[in-house]
Parts: sequence; C-alpha cells; structure tokens
Amino acid sequence: MNYSAGTQRSYLHTQFPKLTIPVTFQTRFLKDHYEYCQATGSEFLDFREAANRFSGNKFAFDEAGKAALSNISISAQLYDVILTDEVQDFHQAF
Repeated sequence: MNYSAGTQRSYLHTQFPKLTIPVTFQTRFLKDHYEYCQATGSEFLDFREAANRFSGNKFAFDEAGKAALSNISISAQLYDVILTDEVQDFHQAF
C-alpha cells in the first residue's frame, strides 16, 4: 500500500513523538534545504538563483543539491527521518 508522506509522518510521530521529521516535496523553494544550508554553512540557492548559476531550469535543483552536499558533515544531522513525497520528481542529488 502507498501512503502519502503526510500520512507516514503522522504515523511516525504517534509512534516516536520526539523525532524531528520534515516532509519535503518538489517545489521551487525547499525550507528544509534552506535549514540544511544554514546548519552546514552552504550557500542557499533558491530556484531562480540556481537556474541562473547552473545554466537553466533543467539542472537547477540537481546542481544546487550537489553544491550543498559538498559541505556534508555528521554534525549537520538535523533530522531523524526525512520523508519525500513524489520522490520520482527529484534529481539524484536531492
């Protein structure tokens, strides 16, 4: 059975109320991506900035994700679980 990310989050929260569980989805602004960038010191790029820097809309999210991941560290663990709605819409870096 396929459950929405919101339904999964609700279930996990009832079972593990102390977990921090963001739900992310394909959009032109990802708040959780922003929080990650703030925590790791990575430059945050919104969709327009990423599209301008990485030669258009086609690679904007993928390249912005790669840039953010270049600063990955264990100390940047912000979430216990990350649920992704419509994961097939994301590029591999996300």
